[in-house]
Amino acid sequence: MPLEERGFTREEAPLVHAMYKMVGLGVYKCDNGFKPEYLNHSKEMLKISCPTSGIKAKPHIESKVKVLKKQWSKVNDMITGIKHGYSGFGFNSNTNMVICTHDVWDVYLKSFSDAKEWRKKSFPFYND
Repeated sequence: MPLEERGFTREEAPLVHAMYKMVGLGVYKCDNGFKPEYLNHSKEMLKISCPTSGIKAKPHIESKVKVLKKQWSKVNDMITGIKHGYSGFGFNSNTNMVICTHDVWDVYLKSFSDAKEWRKKSFPFYND
């Protein structure tokens, strides 16, 4: 199923790929994230993979990175259980989905209703 049908934009996969490559290069990485220049570098990389998107460093890439960080954080909190002390969650790398029993979901969603989308939504960028 295409990313667009799973609630993601066509630029997200190339953006995550570009950021992954930047981390490998080490040029734009710093202790607490990325150096400010990463936005322009990401824009240039996306011009190659998505030439007709018209995506800009600000506000498009900056905003998308913020959303992806927030999504990753929610999924990671469920899987690791470190932040909220819940356990019973896992991650299925084949479906890219958070997994657990219905009982665990029901208990978790009573406290964190904003996590409801992850019950049936994949997050293909979690490991990246």
